[in-house]
Amino acid sequence: MQFKRHVYLLGGAGNVLFQLMKMRSISGSRSFSACPIFINPLIRRILGHTDHPNFYKDIVEVDTGGHMSMPFLLLDIFLYKLFSTSLFTVFDINSKKADVKPIFFDWLYLGYFQNDVNVFSVYESRSVVKEKNHEDVAFSLHIRGGDFVSIDDKFTSPLDVDYYRKAYISVCDYSEGINVNVPAPVVITNDRGLSKKIVSTLDISFSFSKGSSAAEDFNFLNSSKILICSNSTFALMAALTSNVIEVLVVPYFLKERFNNFEHLPFKIIFI
Repeated sequence: MQFKRHVYLLGGAGNVLFQLMKMRSISGSRSFSACPIFINPLIRRILGHTDHPNFYKDIVEVDTGGHMSMPFLLLDIFLYKLFSTSLFTVFDINSKKADVKPIFFDWLYLGYFQNDVNVFSVYESRSVVKEKNHEDVAFSLHIRGGDFVSIDDKFTSPLDVDYYRKAYISVCDYSEGINVNVPAPVVITNDRGLSKKIVSTLDISFSFSKGSSAAEDFNFLNSSKILICSNSTFALMAALTSNVIEVLVVPYFLKERFNNFEHLPFKIIFI
């Protein structure tokens, strides 16, 4: 008898998409379900997590369920915390215990699953993302602020002006080499105040996206031909599931967490 796998979703939309892609890659033709209990706004507040807008159902088709497995998950969390072991759950919430395997079989999944991610596999699975009726965007630039501002960590704190300056110059240099004019970028952000401070120092023309929701911002990024990406899974996942991306600029340190960038069929520029 095969148990249907369940993944307990964590984080914002970008994190959730990585978790769903992980489950698709390991499940193959076998079905799985996603349990959204930990991304419920009330539960996130109780746990002390930032309440990110989560619109994953607007992007991918996925079965939801798995709530009845919660007692087994709680038991495994107890065993995991005290004895670094598990009966049925695959955890990826503590890098020091990332190699822990369930004693019986892998039934439940809890974690972000973003260590050593094969980005080419994500790109190859992009067909699971729903088709959108959105015009292609020539050039967009993503700046993540908001809750990132208070965090002092290279993976989860805002990128500085120097990154965006080098990124913009790199796009111009690449475009000049293939005789293409660089249009004014459209800035997609959750923090206009921070973004104005950053982009105004670049001395370039720009405009802000007119998107009124995180879902619209994702679609905008996903439709961009040239994208200067922040260190956000939201923007990176939008790029990796795009059918029109031609040039992607990303922070160099993302290579520490993700691999196989070199196999992607579009231009990658590391800054």
